[in-house]
Amino acid sequence: MKDLFGIEVPDVEPDRSGESPYQAFKRQNRYRRSDCKKRRCKFCKFAVKKVFNRKNYYKCHLIGTSSCGATDIALRNVCDKWEAVVV
Repeated sequence: MKDLFGIEVPDVEPDRSGESPYQAFKRQNRYRRSDCKKRRCKFCKFAVKKVFNRKNYYKCHLIGTSSCGATDIALRNVCDKWEAVVV
């Protein structure tokens, strides 16, 4: 790969040493904003709602349900492990 001035620059993997296991899970499973209204975390069987101090926090059983903000999920997002809720 060449930089702005045409000098050859070696490809280097990004440093992920400071990455938490939660961030790694989200990156490896392509956790992203959903483009389909039916396929979202909101309709996934792994999504759960936790209430703390009258506030709702949404968690995923696959990531973990700790009281940490790193395990929070957005209901409008989706990952590759999405499965529909069985009624």
